[in-house]
Amino acid sequence: MRKYLLVEDDPEIAKIILSGLMSEGFEGEWASDGLEGLQKFRSRKYEFVIADVLLPLVNGLELVKRMRMLNADIPIVILSGLETTEERIKGLLAGADDYVSKPFALSEVQIRVKKLLRSQCVSTVLCVGDLKLDRLRRTLKRGDKQLDILEREFTLLDLLLSNPEKIISKEHILRDICGYNFIPGTNIVDVLICRLRDKIEAKEGAVSIRTIRGIGYKLHIDDKRLPEV
Repeated sequence: MRKYLLVEDDPEIAKIILSGLMSEGFEGEWASDGLEGLQKFRSRKYEFVIADVLLPLVNGLELVKRMRMLNADIPIVILSGLETTEERIKGLLAGADDYVSKPFALSEVQIRVKKLLRSQCVSTVLCVGDLKLDRLRRTLKRGDKQLDILEREFTLLDLLLSNPEKIISKEHILRDICGYNFIPGTNIVDVLICRLRDKIEAKEGAVSIRTIRGIGYKLHIDDKRLPEV
């Protein structure tokens, strides 16, 4: 089943949405406040997000801004009891793709989600934190600065950026870079990681690569260093 994240503080509304979208072939994970929603979003991979505006701890608009910084392409639908045009505009400017007003019919949510997923195309540009990787042009930028990057470094960074905050094993990296024709014990991954760190990590940068001893590596995003939206 296709996974999504629902961030909604009303358990009854959450139950209705989770049940209704399950019947359409979607498996939802529920977070009851904005902070929990952000933590789940950073640690798991979802195909889309549904988020309420009036959330505890981290409000929905701020949550959407942070999610959009972490993943520029994921479809996000906002739910809100605030129906004014001004509130809708605020939601869309925060980074949402669609806006559903409460009270709503479940069928409306189902239709809007499926329409968003149909219209979604595979992006050639991968944006995470302050990094922008253009898969078509094979270029890398940190902010407005163009960075030189070799092909194997590009392949490795693409893998890490596609899986932020997830641990990627050395074996996985070797298979992606060298296929199955690699020499056991080779230090090619360590060398590539070292080169990438020199290129993407900066004093003011939001993205870094962390070593998980004995396992592999993961891309870390520092929320405090993300640019203001």
